[in-house]
Amino acid sequence: MTPSAHARKIHAKLEAGAAARSEVAASWYRCLTAHKLQPDREPEHIILTQSELARRVESVDEVLHVGRAELTALARRMMTLGGLLSLTDTEGVTLTKWGTGDGPLSAREFGPGMSWNEASQGTNGVGTCLRDGRPVGITLDNHFFFRHAAFICIAAPLFAPQGGIAGTLNVSFANMSLQPMASLLLAVLVSAAQRLESLWFTAAFRDSMIVIDSLAGSLDGSAALAAVTSDLTVVGATHALRAHHGLSQTDLDHGVSAARLLPALAWPASSLADAERQAYARAMRLANNKVEVAAAELSVSRATMYRKIKAHNLATKRGSST
Repeated sequence: MTPSAHARKIHAKLEAGAAARSEVAASWYRCLTAHKLQPDREPEHIILTQSELARRVESVDEVLHVGRAELTALARRMMTLGGLLSLTDTEGVTLTKWGTGDGPLSAREFGPGMSWNEASQGTNGVGTCLRDGRPVGITLDNHFFFRHAAFICIAAPLFAPQGGIAGTLNVSFANMSLQPMASLLLAVLVSAAQRLESLWFTAAFRDSMIVIDSLAGSLDGSAALAAVTSDLTVVGATHALRAHHGLSQTDLDHGVSAARLLPALAWPASSLADAERQAYARAMRLANNKVEVAAAELSVSRATMYRKIKAHNLATKRGSST
C-alpha cells in the first residue's frame, strides 16, 4: 500500500460512517478534524531533552522500583517475539524502554523522550489508549499515519495509587505475522499492568491491609483493591474500586467505613473493649477527628466522647461540626 492509498482508505471509511461504529475510526476522525493531521504526510517527532526526560521519569520512580522484577520478566517475554516494551507518562512520552526491537523499532522515535500523544502521532497504541482511558491494540494500517502502518502497537493504562492514569505500558512489534496474536498480547499486557498497579498501590499503603473486592472486578485494566486501616476504614482505593462504588478522593480523605464497601470486613471484635475502641476510632476517622461530629454520629454526649477518646488514646480535633 502507498501513502496515498492509505489516505484514501481512511477517508472512504469515514465517509461511510465508520467513526460511529469503530473506536479506531473515531480516532481517525479526531486526527483529521481536531488535530488537523493528514495520513499520507510525515508525523512531527517531538523528542524531549535529557534533562526534561529525567524530570518526568521521577513521576514513576516508585513503580519502576517495586515493579522491577515484573517489568524485567515481561520485557524478556516480549523480546523473544522481537517486541519493544516501554513505559510512558500521561502525555505519551516514552520514559524508559526494554529491548532494541527489530529493524525500524531501533529508530530514535521509539526511544526514551519521544512523545506518542494522539495529537501529534495520530492513531497509535499509546496515544489512543491515553485518549480513551482503556487498553487498546492498534495494528498495521489501523494506524492513522502511513509511516506507522508496518507496526503492531499495544498499550494498557497504568493507574497510580490515587486512581488516576499515570501513563501506559506499551509493546510494539515490527512483525506483521503477529497480528492474529494481538488480542492475546493485549490480555498479557493488561494483566501485567494490573500487577504493576497492585504492587504500586501496596507500596503506597504499606501500613494498611490490602483487600481485593472480587465483586467489583476490573475496569479499564485496573485491579479492584482497597487499603483498609486497623479500625476498618478504607483510606485508599484503585481506579476500578472507585468507579464501582462511586468513590471520590474527598470520600477517601475523610475515610469510608470498610463495612459499607466490603461487608465481609464487618467481623466481630475479639473483646467488648476492642469493639468499643474500633467503634470510637472509626467514628473519629470518619469525622476527620472532630469530636463534636463523631459524638453526634455515635449519639453520645461530648463529655462521654472525650472520656472514651482518653481511655482509648485516640487523636482529637476540636472544632464545630459545621
